[in-house]
Amino acid sequence: MSVPLNPTQLTPPRVAFIDDRTGAISREWYRFFLSLLTATQNNQQETQLAPDTSSLLASYDAVFADAIQGLESAPDCCSETASLSAEVNELAQTTGVVPPAATESALAVIQSQLQALALAPPPLDELAIRALTPAATAPVTKVADFTVADNETWIINNKSGSTCTVTLPSAATNSGRYLTFQNNQAQTLVSASSDVVPQGGGAATTAILTNVSGNWATLVSDGTNWVIMQAASFNTLLY
Repeated sequence: MSVPLNPTQLTPPRVAFIDDRTGAISREWYRFFLSLLTATQNNQQETQLAPDTSSLLASYDAVFADAIQGLESAPDCCSETASLSAEVNELAQTTGVVPPAATESALAVIQSQLQALALAPPPLDELAIRALTPAATAPVTKVADFTVADNETWIINNKSGSTCTVTLPSAATNSGRYLTFQNNQAQTLVSASSDVVPQGGGAATTAILTNVSGNWATLVSDGTNWVIMQAASFNTLLY
């Protein structure tokens, strides 16, 4: 009577084939192959191959296939590291903790923006620019009532026969702007509104020039009214 083959205990597929600590075959698989070799040698000595040898080999092949599949499906060290890094980043975002280098970089950007804001002058609209830097224009002569244009600074009143009325620009939107008027006729020059403060101060009125040819006056906007800052009669010397 033939002696049956000595089946060895199979190593579970969950056991790693390669030991991570040594880089060699794991102890469990080594013992499995050693017991397999021992059983094979004993069976060869005691009996010839039985008809069911092929099925036994097929079983071993299945065991090896399962082991290989288990190794392939085992977690990869790189993927585990990537997953851990993702969790750390998520935790940092949740707690508001950022790496020191990132903080220094952000502070540098903020500091440069603040410096740019401190150095950059505030934007000026077109009217403000005109008020601060009136255009250098030639004198213009008026022969009838008129409205001062944006590009007019030196204005001659040459209206004859009656008082000349001028509509001045808005003092509120022309703060700092100056206008100089001169009479070439013996007629008064008045503003269309009570927005002219005389020399020496007082309430705003309409008077600008008296009815003397050659009289002149310079008006400057203070943001509320037009203030007469300089004025003189014809042939009067200024000191």
